[in-house]
Amino acid sequence: MDASEVMEFFERRAGLIEGVVLSGGEPALQEDLPGFALELKRMGYKLKLDTNGSRPFMVGRLLREGLLDYVAMDYKAPLSMYPKVAGAGAEGVLETLALLKGAKVRYELRTTVIPELAPEILLRMAREMPPLPSYALQLSFTARLARQCAKTQLIRQRSCATPRRRSGRFSRMFW
Repeated sequence: MDASEVMEFFERRAGLIEGVVLSGGEPALQEDLPGFALELKRMGYKLKLDTNGSRPFMVGRLLREGLLDYVAMDYKAPLSMYPKVAGAGAEGVLETLALLKGAKVRYELRTTVIPELAPEILLRMAREMPPLPSYALQLSFTARLARQCAKTQLIRQRSCATPRRRSGRFSRMFW
């Protein structure tokens, strides 16, 4: 699809679809993202940005221009492990988080739980962050993982994490 086909798609569905999620790879890498977001907002769509936080300048611009209604930012590993896990330091993530804290949009931090992130590491990650409106663990619960989390009380600590089922997750918290 070229850009005009994409815009025609959204024009035909204006009023039928409430919102659009800007995601895939890292959408903040797209230099034309603000223009695209502005066109969608003019059509009446609410916009959610899924980001890894590596481009605080772009996220800040979208926020300043009032183009976002919700932001979900990935928090991949403890801050000290970011260079190894994400290929870059966590500075961008921390800067983006600071922008979000000062913005007037709802946001969440989220971690996709992988086997390498033991419950103790997840607790460490939660403790590294300041108080957040929402910290979501994206889980695929297995019996083993559920037992491990219960042992560390990861699930019961409301200030630590709010696990959600992956299916339907956005319908309960988006907009």
